[in-house]
Amino acid sequence: MNVINPEAVDAFCAALASQVPAGTLATWLRRNLRSHVLKTATLLRPVAAEAVDDLVAEGLVSALPDWLPAAVGRGDALFAFDPEAGPVEEMLRDLGRIVDRYLAEVPADLSRVSFPEALAVTNAWEREQSRLRVAAFAARHGIEGRAAAAMLARSDPAVAALWPDVEGDVAEIASLPCGHVLHELLNRRALWREGILMDNCVETRHEPLARGTLRILSLRDPSGLPVVTLDVRPARSVGLGVAGRFLPPDLWTVVEGKAMGNARPGPSTAPLLRELLDMAGLCAVRREAAWLGLPPESEVGTRVDIDAMARAVPDMMRGAGDRASPSGEARQALRILAGRLPDLEPSVARSLAHGLVPDVSDLSRKEMDTCAMPVATTVVWTVPNLPLTKPMEPFVGVAGDRLPTAYALMARVILDGMAREPNHEHRVGPGIGRWRDPLPFFAMCGLAPEWLAACAASMRDRRAWLDRERLRIKNSLRDPRLGEAGRAAAMNAVNVQIPRLLAACQPPAERPRPPAPAPARTLPAFRLPTRPAPRRRA
Repeated sequence: MNVINPEAVDAFCAALASQVPAGTLATWLRRNLRSHVLKTATLLRPVAAEAVDDLVAEGLVSALPDWLPAAVGRGDALFAFDPEAGPVEEMLRDLGRIVDRYLAEVPADLSRVSFPEALAVTNAWEREQSRLRVAAFAARHGIEGRAAAAMLARSDPAVAALWPDVEGDVAEIASLPCGHVLHELLNRRALWREGILMDNCVETRHEPLARGTLRILSLRDPSGLPVVTLDVRPARSVGLGVAGRFLPPDLWTVVEGKAMGNARPGPSTAPLLRELLDMAGLCAVRREAAWLGLPPESEVGTRVDIDAMARAVPDMMRGAGDRASPSGEARQALRILAGRLPDLEPSVARSLAHGLVPDVSDLSRKEMDTCAMPVATTVVWTVPNLPLTKPMEPFVGVAGDRLPTAYALMARVILDGMAREPNHEHRVGPGIGRWRDPLPFFAMCGLAPEWLAACAASMRDRRAWLDRERLRIKNSLRDPRLGEAGRAAAMNAVNVQIPRLLAACQPPAERPRPPAPAPARTLPAFRLPTRPAPRRRA
C-alpha cells in the first residue's frame, strides 16, 4: 500500500515499545505491529492527490516521498497514517490487552506472531484468567463457584466487607463528600485483589509499579468496591512528541481507565472522576479523556506551557537547517500554537509571527543537469511556505502586512531570475498553496498574470534555444575528435533528451497526447446453422 508517511508509523510503534521492558515484546511492537498497521487499510486514511498538501499542513507528513509524483501520475491509491484516528484508538485498546497478556508470560519468540493471532491468544487467555479469578475468590472465602461468580458480576457490596483492603496496601489520594474515594494501589497484593474484583489483568503491572514508572489508581464507591481502575504514568513519557517537553516535569496523566471486565465506565462516573482527578492534580491523554467521558479541560494538552513553546520554535526551525522545510517537531509545535493562539501572551505571539516571516535570503535555488549533454539545466526555487499552510493562517493576521510584503519580494526575485535565465526550466517548490502548484502563491502576491506571462515566455525561449542546441550537437557529430563515448552521448541528446525536453516545454494544449488505445478485437458471435423446418405431407 502507498503510505505517504511510514515514518509516522515507525514513531508510533517506537513510542509504544518504549513503554514496555526491552526484549521480545518491544521488538514485536516495533516490527510486527508496524507491519500490521502498514497492511491494514482500516487503520489508514485514504488521501486524494489534491489533498496531499493538507497532510503537510496537519503535521502528519514532514516531507513528501520521492515516489509520490509518479504514483499520482499513475492514479494509484494513496494512504496516510493518523495516530489519532478512531480505528487506531480502537486498535490501541486491543493492543493494551495484548501487552498485558505477554507481560504476564513473554514467549521466547514472537517474531512470527501476527497482530490477529496475538489478539486471538489474548482473548482465550483472558477467558481462562477470568475463570481462575472466580475460582480463587471462591476458594479464599469458602463460597460455591456460582455464588462467587454472581457476587463479583453484580458488584455485591458484601464483597467489600468479606474481603477488605489490608493496611498498607492502598493510600487515599482524594475523596468526595458523596463517599467516593480515589485510592492508589501500592503493592502486588493490592493489584491482585483489584484484578479479581474488577475481572482485569492489572496484576501484570506489578513490575513497572515496583520500578516507579507507573501508578495504579482505583476509584471506589462508598461501600469500598472498585468502580474504575486507572493506569497513570509521567506525562512526559507517554509519547506526546514535542508537547511533552513543555509539560511540568512532575505531571502524571491517565493513559488507561477501565471498568469491570475492561468495559467502558458508565456516564455517571465521569463527573466523579473529573472532580477527583482535579483534586489530585492529574490529567488524561486525549484518547482516554474521550473514553472516560472527561471534558477537554481534563486533557493533558491543556497543561502545555505554550509561551515557552512559542519562544522555542525559532530554535527548532534553525536546528532543522532549512526554513523552507522545517522539522516535524517545529511543524507539530506550530500546529499546537495555531490552535491556541488566543491563549498566547500577545507580545510572544507577535514575536513568533514576525519570526515566521521569511526573508529573501531564505530563498534557496538549486540547479541540476538531467542529461549527459549540457542542454537540460533546471532551476528550482524553494520558497519558505510554512505560514501559507492552513494551520498557519492565524499567524498571518498577527504578522500584519509584513508577510505579504516579504512574499511579494520573493515572487519578484523569482520573476527576475526567470528573465535573466530564459533558457532554463524554472520550477517553484515545495508545495505552495495546493500540491506543487505555484499559481496560488503568485496570486497571493498579486503577480499571477506576470507569472503566467513569464512561464509562456520561458517556454518559448527554451524551445528556440533547444532547437539551436540540437543543431549544434548534430554538427559536432562530424568532429573526429569526439570519440565513441562523446558520440553516444551526443546521439542520446539529439534523439532522446532534446525531443523529450521540447515536448515538456510546450503549452499544455499543444502537448502531444498519447494515442488512444485500439479498440479490443471481438470475435463474431458463433451461431448454430438453422435447419429448415420439415415439410408436412399433405
